[in-house]
Amino acid sequence: MRTAYAYIRFSSEKQSAGDSVRRQQSLIDSWVKNNPDYILSQKTYKDEGLSAFTGKHAAGDLGRLMNDISNGSITAGDVILIESLDRLSRENISTATDRLKAILIHGVNVVTLTDQKQYTPESLNSPMDLIMSILTAQRAHEESQSKSKRMREVWAKKRTEAEESGKVITKSCPRWLTVNSDRTGFEPIPEHVESIRLMFEMRLSGKGFAGIAQALNESGRLTLTGRSKGWNQSSVQQLLSNKALIGYKIPSRKAVVNYIEIPDYFPSVIPLEQFQQVQLIGADKQGQRAANDRPMNVNLFRGVMKCAECGATVIVSGVDDKRAGYYSCSFRRLGRCNTSKPMNRGMVDEALIKGLLYSLDRLTTQGQGENPLMKLEAKRADLTERSQKLLAALEIADDVSAIATRLKAVTDEIRAIETQIKTCKDLEQVHTVQSVQGMDLTVKSQREEVQLLVKKTFREINLDGIRKTVNVYLHNGLTLLNVPVNQIVDAGEWIELLPVIGGDTVDFKDISFKAPRYLD
Repeated sequence: MRTAYAYIRFSSEKQSAGDSVRRQQSLIDSWVKNNPDYILSQKTYKDEGLSAFTGKHAAGDLGRLMNDISNGSITAGDVILIESLDRLSRENISTATDRLKAILIHGVNVVTLTDQKQYTPESLNSPMDLIMSILTAQRAHEESQSKSKRMREVWAKKRTEAEESGKVITKSCPRWLTVNSDRTGFEPIPEHVESIRLMFEMRLSGKGFAGIAQALNESGRLTLTGRSKGWNQSSVQQLLSNKALIGYKIPSRKAVVNYIEIPDYFPSVIPLEQFQQVQLIGADKQGQRAANDRPMNVNLFRGVMKCAECGATVIVSGVDDKRAGYYSCSFRRLGRCNTSKPMNRGMVDEALIKGLLYSLDRLTTQGQGENPLMKLEAKRADLTERSQKLLAALEIADDVSAIATRLKAVTDEIRAIETQIKTCKDLEQVHTVQSVQGMDLTVKSQREEVQLLVKKTFREINLDGIRKTVNVYLHNGLTLLNVPVNQIVDAGEWIELLPVIGGDTVDFKDISFKAPRYLD
């Protein structure tokens, strides 16, 4: 598997106490979760207190990162994860561009996490990608200078007023509070404060974030925005760590003036000791990974299988050394999907593995009449020609904003096409049916191989626990509807009939099977 390397940078030491690192780490974790074919390196490059405006970061971990790329420690095919290009550099544009080129020349990719944009060695042959990266870096450089100056002045004045006169900075306040009529203070909203106190009590009693969200939804407690059954794991986790609950006013991360925290600005609604106890619970678990290597913890259909009722991700629960567990809708646990039904994971896996994965050679070679790869490459050529014309117009135009917008749209479309082309090429190199049948799915590493294979082959699988069927959507355009998962159906046999009957969809709803082998 390929390796992902994270580069984190923030220019103020006091930012480390804020959310800059947490924000960047969250983006990194999210990308790795959605790209299971990469392993995140334990080595993180981090420049603390070094500004990209001055270029001082080039002598820190960024310099070491560039050295590791040039000496081969980071190899071709690996990827560098950064929040945005301005994390790489906000120096003069030629320096930033040269640094990006130096990475790509060695075959190493770069992903900017805020916009999910990927730069590859092929970008060196495509002027659009590099031009857009230059425009992005230039915009970040100019906007950062002007906005930073304006925001610093505004917030410095407001904070001085808040500290010296007790005047409320703005009418903006946490959703469990409201500003009083003369703007001299805040008043708690009783029903919201009661919900928050219940959260802390449940957390201290040992409940997890998802369990707290489920309990709040089931008891009918509205969210802070007034939504019914809208609590989820993320909203509970964020609220439990919000220092405004104990009275702190923390400036926006975009308004960094020495990163001052104003204590006792808001009325405290949670005792300090209770707040600190809950933070310690989170600190004990922060950053820990699953300790066991139980093979069945590897979900073959992770990220691909969705609930047919609500579209939420299907997760695995109830796994131990003797049981495969169940597939269930993630929203069901939160009380937000009451119509779905859990399904025996062992039964579903057997049906999908033997009925679909054993037929991969037929599933991946069948598709729409014309070769999909040829169609995609032809479309890319057409878009590339259009982008070159726009590029020529950009060089002579007085007003470049409209042309730049059109160029960006075409570039984004080219990037989407290139992603599809990569998927098609990956499918051409996919395991044969014999290799899948020969895999031992009681071994964790081989389950991980099949998991990657599933992600490359299937765009989405919708599980219907009530009807005991799945709808299957492949990357090559094929669609299988109402495939039963309580019996083994050789989908490959029916796929082979498509050239005869026409189309790219097989619906198993009205198909009768001779001597079906039921699994439940």
